[in-house]
Amino acid sequence: MKLLNGQAIRKAYARFLRSFLFLLLSLILLVLSFFHTRSLQTQDLAYKQQQLEAIFVDQRALNQKIDELYLSLNKLDMNALSNETQTKGIATAKSELDALLKKMSKEHGPAAYVVHSELLSQLHEVIALKDSVYKANERRAYMQEELRFSKK
Repeated sequence: MKLLNGQAIRKAYARFLRSFLFLLLSLILLVLSFFHTRSLQTQDLAYKQQQLEAIFVDQRALNQKIDELYLSLNKLDMNALSNETQTKGIATAKSELDALLKKMSKEHGPAAYVVHSELLSQLHEVIALKDSVYKANERRAYMQEELRFSKK
């Protein structure tokens, strides 16, 4: 039996094979791109995790510096304030904290450390207040001594 439409069947078969090969190649490319994208995402997540760990390390260092400064402010005795090593230690800790904050804000952006910069400004105000109280106490002690000498 001779096929009357053999040429049409051959064309349809060739078109089917082309479509099937195109679909197969598309599927292979899709799977390869999936695995490539997955590896890129894994690398990106690992990089972001390293950045986050670096931020946490800096955050811990910043918290430690703030705690040290806070403890030294609490230990500061107003009667023994004439000891300049205490005030110099506080000023040194504050300058170290300033330097650490500037370094971290350059590395990670300023928005991550707004709370710490606010706390640092408040600590600066506390240091200024303690300094003014120290000067007022010195002035009061000087005036009391002058008053004692004038009464004698």
